[in-house]
Amino acid sequence: MLNFLQANPSWYGARPSGLARSRGSGSYAIGQESALRTPTTHGDRLDRAPIGKLVLTETRHAPSLCLGWHAHENACLTMVTAGRYREEYRRAEHLCRPGTLLIKPAGVAHRNRYGDAGAQSVIYEMSEVGADAISWMGDPVCDHAGPASALGRRMLYESTIRDELTPLVVDGLLRAVLGLLSRNAAPPGGAPPRWLLRVRERLSDDFLTVPSVGELAAQAGVHPDHLARSFREHFGCLIGDFVRERRVEWAMEQIRRTENPLSRIALEAGFSDQSHFTRVFKAQVGTTPGRYRRVAAGG
Repeated sequence: MLNFLQANPSWYGARPSGLARSRGSGSYAIGQESALRTPTTHGDRLDRAPIGKLVLTETRHAPSLCLGWHAHENACLTMVTAGRYREEYRRAEHLCRPGTLLIKPAGVAHRNRYGDAGAQSVIYEMSEVGADAISWMGDPVCDHAGPASALGRRMLYESTIRDELTPLVVDGLLRAVLGLLSRNAAPPGGAPPRWLLRVRERLSDDFLTVPSVGELAAQAGVHPDHLARSFREHFGCLIGDFVRERRVEWAMEQIRRTENPLSRIALEAGFSDQSHFTRVFKAQVGTTPGRYRRVAAGG
C-alpha cells in the first residue's frame, strides 16, 4: 500500500510510517502470519500483506479494461484510492471513485468496466473476520463519502503503521464499518422497478439539460424523496453524482475526438466554468483535462 498512500499522505490526513517488508520476500508483513491465499483481484498486484486474519492487497486495473461476469471466494472490503470504475451486479450497479468504500459478500457475481485512467484500490479480504457480520447483506453495499468511508480511510492509515497493535485496530475498524452499514441497511429490494429504470435512462440521455428531481418524480408518478432514496439504494449513487459522471464521460469523448478549447467543452458539458470542470474531471478521472488531452493525443 506504499505506492499510493505514501505518495499521497493528504488523502487520509496523516503521513504513514511504512509497512515492514519481510526479509527475502516481495510482500509486507503485519501482525499474525497466516499463509497468504490467492488475492481477490484480477488487476496488477502492487502490494500484499497479512493483517491478522485479513489479507490486504493493493491493486491497479488498466485503463478501459472490461471484466466479464465473475465472483470471488471470500468477502472483501474495497477502498478506491484513484481512478474510477463501474461495478455491475444482477440487480444493481455502483459507480466507484476515490473515497468509495465497497463491501462485497463472497460469491457475488459481478462485472467491471474501468475508466480511461484505470483505477487503483486497496482490498481487505475476509475469510473469517466479518463473515457473520455481513450475513444480513444480500447485495454489495457502497458508501462514497459518509462515515463508513471515513472509517475505511482510517483503516488504510492504520495498515501502514509498523505496530503489534495494527491487527487489533484494523479489526476493530472493520467491525465498526460493518456495524454501521448493517444499522443503516435497507432490506433487499430486488430488481429496480421499471419506473426507476426509465428515470435512469432519461438522465443518461438528457444529462446536458437535466430535469429537476421534482419533474422526474412527477413523470415517474412517485414522491421526489422516494425517487432520490430509491435511486441511491438501487444504483449506489446520488442522482447528481450519476449526471456528473455522464457529463465527464461526454467531455472525455469531446476531448479525444475534437480540438475544441477546454473552456468550451466545460460549458457545453454543463459546468459553470473551466475551473469547476477541472476539479470534477480530476476527481473522477485522476488527471486534469489538459493532461488527458495530451495523453490521448499520444503526447
